[in-house]
Amino acid sequence: MKSSILKVFFAVLLVGNVFFINGQCPPGNIILATQEDVDNFAVNYPNCTNLQANLIIQQTPITNLNGLSQIESIGLNLNIKDNILLTTLNGLNNLETANDLLIERNHALPNLDGLSNLSLLHGLLLINNNHSLVSLDGINNLAFIGEAVTILHNPELISLNGLSGLNEIDGSLFIQNQNTLASLDGLDNLTTIRGILSVEINFALINIEGIRNIDPTTIQRLQLSNNYELSICDVQSICEYLGLSNYNGVIEANNTGCHNRYEVEAACALGSEENQRVELKIYPNPTNGTFEISGLKIGTIEIIDSQGRTVKQMIPNGNSFSISELSSGIYFVKITSENIFTTKQLVKI
Repeated sequence: MKSSILKVFFAVLLVGNVFFINGQCPPGNIILATQEDVDNFAVNYPNCTNLQANLIIQQTPITNLNGLSQIESIGLNLNIKDNILLTTLNGLNNLETANDLLIERNHALPNLDGLSNLSLLHGLLLINNNHSLVSLDGINNLAFIGEAVTILHNPELISLNGLSGLNEIDGSLFIQNQNTLASLDGLDNLTTIRGILSVEINFALINIEGIRNIDPTTIQRLQLSNNYELSICDVQSICEYLGLSNYNGVIEANNTGCHNRYEVEAACALGSEENQRVELKIYPNPTNGTFEISGLKIGTIEIIDSQGRTVKQMIPNGNSFSISELSSGIYFVKITSENIFTTKQLVKI
């Protein structure tokens, strides 16, 4: 009998300790749909620091999150959505970790101030369709994200500098459908992604130098397309990824210079040649059918048309080559030898 009583006692004690450790947080998912809900959270759960479930903050009337200032971690997801009067995330200043962070359709929110202590997301970061969001300032201490990062449809976004502390994404990076984002600066410290690198349909984008430090061996697929102002794509990570045997990707419909893979390879090769002090020259260019390549002794030559199709292959036998049988137009001469890989543009008249 005493043994049974002791078991019950210790069971109650254990439950009580778990409840205490969790900071007296409410069980199950928490949905805050009014300002009163937010304000009352601090009153009803003053010692709740570590939520074990989802925290969902949604609806028009919410204007501040001050009632959530005691929260340090969220075991599942923090979803801040459809709060069209919310202008700041102050109130979440003590939050350090969460699983997913979803910030969607908060049309008065200009930045992410209030998340300055957030350093770790076990899941994904989604920033979607926030009409007044100008910058991601506020999450500068976020260093690791366990799944994908998706930045989508924020029409006024001009800066990614809020991601300056990000080193690693254990998943994909999607930057898509931004109207005013001109640069990827802010991603300079990102070295690993382990997934898809997608930069697509960004209407003002002209500079992708910010992704230069990503280890190309961690890129599983490259999607670089429909950035209509983007003409310079020969950044280190892209050039090195194009040279990998397992290259998998699409480069298309950007501006001239980055319109397709072969234009990017040509730009990358120019930089590579400068570094290696290798001078391969094609002349005359334009040509009426025959041309020479100076400095090439052994290797292979591929002639690629403007659609990316290989239309002729040659092995050097002297310096002179002929494309007389090909139609007039723009071609790319892909040169591979034992110590260099380069692509150069050639015009047939």
